[in-house]
Amino acid sequence: MVRAPRPRELPTVYRMGFDAWGAGRPLAAYLKECAASKKYRGGEWRVLADGARLLSSLILYRLPPEPAGAAAGLGSIATPPEQRRRGRAARLIADVLRELDAEGVAVVYLHSEIGGRYYRRFGFRPLPARLQRRADSVCMSRGGPRRFPAAYRAPDYF
Repeated sequence: MVRAPRPRELPTVYRMGFDAWGAGRPLAAYLKECAASKKYRGGEWRVLADGARLLSSLILYRLPPEPAGAAAGLGSIATPPEQRRRGRAARLIADVLRELDAEGVAVVYLHSEIGGRYYRRFGFRPLPARLQRRADSVCMSRGGPRRFPAAYRAPDYF
C-alpha cells in the first residue's frame, strides 16, 4: 500500500537513503540533518508499506505550473538495502505516477543519480544536454514538451 509516512516513521524513511547520501557522516548526524532539512519539509513523502514495514520511499514536490499544465517532481527515491532488487521502488513510482495522472499533472521531473535507463520504463526521458544543470545527475521528464524552446529553464535539483 502507498501512503504518507507517519511522523514517527520519518527516521526510517531517511535511513533508506543513508548508504547513498550519508557521505561518511555518522548515522545520528545524518538523521538529524534530514529532520531539519528545508528541502524535505517542502515535499510530500510517500512510502510503500506492508503493514508496519516500510519497503520504499520517495518525496513528491508540487512545482509551479508550466505552459503544459501542472508539474511535479520526484526525488529521494530509496529502498532499504535488504529490500532492493524486488521491484519495491518500481511499484511505488508507478503508484505515485498513477496518482499524479489522476490529478491531471502534465509533467513530472526527476533528477537521476543512477543514469536514465531505470526510469525510462515509467516514460521518463532525459532533457536535452543544453538543459542539464548538474554534472552528478541527469534531469528527466515524463510528459511536457518534446521540443524545448530556447528560453525554457529546467527545474533546479530538488
